[in-house]
Amino acid sequence: MVKPNHKESSSLTTPNECSEIRNKINYNTTERFENHPAGQFNWDAEIQGLTIGLQFIGMIIGYIPGGRLGEIYGAKRTMICSLLTASLFTIISPVAARISVYTFIICRMIVGLGAAPIFPILVIMISKWIPDTEQSFVASFMLAGYGTGAFVSSLVTGILLSSELFGGWPSVFYLSGSLGVVFCILCSFVVYDSPYLHPSITLKELEYLEINIAEPPKENGLLSSVPNLLRAVFACFIGAMIDWVRRRKEIQ
Repeated sequence: MVKPNHKESSSLTTPNECSEIRNKINYNTTERFENHPAGQFNWDAEIQGLTIGLQFIGMIIGYIPGGRLGEIYGAKRTMICSLLTASLFTIISPVAARISVYTFIICRMIVGLGAAPIFPILVIMISKWIPDTEQSFVASFMLAGYGTGAFVSSLVTGILLSSELFGGWPSVFYLSGSLGVVFCILCSFVVYDSPYLHPSITLKELEYLEINIAEPPKENGLLSSVPNLLRAVFACFIGAMIDWVRRRKEIQ
């Protein structure tokens, strides 16, 4: 059906040229690996994925009980205990990795369990401290902190990995865990479960919060959940739209 193009066949690579290309590729590959030595741990892709995945599984498991514990035992106490747990196990993660990959996986899963209650507890704190007309903005500002923190931590992590501080990569765990411990110490002094427990709040401020913070819904719980449902649907719609645009190669 299609006529062979002899001019195109003349451009095929000869066996000698293939050998030269193969030797060049092997040389470049060897040089690249010599300049970038292998990591300290010989973990395959499956183990690496399991390590990361179980941390997020721990977060998923801890969301609902974490929020409930905040309601029972107090948001401040639960937040400090959970964040302190995540911070301490982050600090000992390099030691756990040197012991065994399985101890490291367990350690990272506990980090996920400890970090999970933070977001539900912050929602509880917002409902008690922020007026109704400002809660959406504060919640959005809080969520923006996740992206900002990821951006800043990526920059700092790159610097720490290329340094010799505490052996390079362990310093990432030591620094992030230590910051969490410092934050827990600060929370123990400046954070209170409700405005009624704050020692320096004025009567005027307390009255303002009482007027502008509504009671939790009792009869219209279904209607009050509609904004959250719409937000979830809208997020899925935006994600699908971005995928459609990328398939059209309009953005990279």
